[in-house]
Amino acid sequence: MAYDRRVMLDRLGQATYEVVDQRQGSDTIQTVTSTDYGSGASWAMGQPVTLTTSSWRCGQYQGQSTTTNAYARYGGAVTGQIRQTEPPRICRRP
Repeated sequence: MAYDRRVMLDRLGQATYEVVDQRQGSDTIQTVTSTDYGSGASWAMGQPVTLTTSSWRCGQYQGQSTTTNAYARYGGAVTGQIRQTEPPRICRRP
């Protein structure tokens, strides 16, 4: 396996969960992304509100990053703010 991608879609066809496995040399890297599109009053008209990504390298947890988008409505969803948290830079090799 050099690259494999699995995606779960919601009833609107939007990607809500994605798993990517890839090889870099002898290392296996897995990235899992969960996407929240909001609901009710926080629904952003199909735009992602929160994306959370976790990663593993050779089975060891490497950290998580979260991107939070805030939108304003002006006849449609318009990006008002983007905030991202970075995971700690951890790279361990056995």
